[in-house]
Amino acid sequence: MRRRKRHTPEQIIRKLRDADAMPAANRTIGEVCQALEISEQTFYRWRNQYGGMKADEARRLKELEQENARLKRLLAEAEAISLWSRFDQRKSDGVNQFSHAAGLRQQSASPGQVDRGHQDART
Repeated sequence: MRRRKRHTPEQIIRKLRDADAMPAANRTIGEVCQALEISEQTFYRWRNQYGGMKADEARRLKELEQENARLKRLLAEAEAISLWSRFDQRKSDGVNQFSHAAGLRQQSASPGQVDRGHQDART
């Protein structure tokens, strides 16, 4: 199995231009891909993504994709920090889901009646 190789946007554009010139010499897509040392799937993916672009446009697209990924990571981190800070705030206030639920059960019990929680199901 071949080692995976990463191509720069400039290399991809150059290979796509070379591929456009090759079928004029009566070569099949398979032969073109073999000459370019890429799979047919990669060729079609590149053609859909970069077809008709110039090298500088492809470079800019790649930069925007990287920036978008970075911003998504920052947003996810900010949301995680916000979630944890809310959790810590509730914890420091002495409120958690279990004590809150127990309080509701005790309030719903009539005077003089003991709330047994889950023990009623066992008896």
